[in-house]
Amino acid sequence: MYFNLACGMKQKRKIAFLILVVVLGAVLSLVGLIKLYTHNKPLRISFADWIAVKPITEESDKFRFAIASMVSTEETWVTYKKLIDYVAGQFGNEASMVLRPSYSDVRILLEEKKIDIALVCTGTYITCSRAKTIELVAAPEFKNNLEYRCLFVVNNNSTINNFTDLQDRSFAFTDPESNTGCIVPRWFFLKQGKDPKTYFSKIIYTGGHDRSLHAVAKGLVDGAGVDSLIYYSFLEAHPELKEHLRVIWESAPFGVPPVVVPSGLPKSTVEQLREILLTMHQDEKGREILDGIGIERFRMPQSHEYDSAHEIWDTVGNPK
Repeated sequence: MYFNLACGMKQKRKIAFLILVVVLGAVLSLVGLIKLYTHNKPLRISFADWIAVKPITEESDKFRFAIASMVSTEETWVTYKKLIDYVAGQFGNEASMVLRPSYSDVRILLEEKKIDIALVCTGTYITCSRAKTIELVAAPEFKNNLEYRCLFVVNNNSTINNFTDLQDRSFAFTDPESNTGCIVPRWFFLKQGKDPKTYFSKIIYTGGHDRSLHAVAKGLVDGAGVDSLIYYSFLEAHPELKEHLRVIWESAPFGVPPVVVPSGLPKSTVEQLREILLTMHQDEKGREILDGIGIERFRMPQSHEYDSAHEIWDTVGNPK
């Protein structure tokens, strides 16, 4: 009887040990899979440190440069981080890159004077210039004489060849304040006597021109209105998607998205920032940074360059 009991206990211990080995093996396998998965995942950048933005007068140790979300947050970071560090370094302050999910968020920061300088969409510039909440500092001049236009883009495999084919189809806008990603497309269809709200079967806001292009390429939407400058740089970065995209309409050129500062800054500060940008292409390090983002140089634009955008704004109405 004792022998049978001992054998029974040994057998139970053996079973328990085998169960422990199996469980431990499963756990280790799971850990390995997690490590493999996270190792192959794209880099995710945390922007938690940039959420709180105080008025300029309360936080003068940081040079706060805001970038409108014309492309996704990760793309914006990669594209503009070196530019912001350069301008801040020339200005003599530590850089703080301010990113927000919408154009209106950046506009509000300008209105509340919570940032020092910003690169904004032309649509936001029109809104702010009318409210006299900003001052124009400079504008980029792009390589290869690229012009800033609105493009209507569709999937290359679709049967859509012109704007009439877009009726009862899905269409992507980027942001309500985006000139080429919303305001111009709305103006175009209203000029044709078509209300976008009823002309399309569905309208989505993607939050960025690159996201709109991905959505069209993947067949998630039938068409999109996008920034021509971003469209061509997108094709350079994603040549595999070129065969999936086709332009069916393009607008006349507009004044390019400019660099602005909140109104009321000291004149000497504005002039210093303008000088840094306008002479950046003459500096070896500055030239290298500009080459990396496809900019020939910064220049001082004339206000009349934005007249056509103002006229369209008058037709469409305040996007705010």
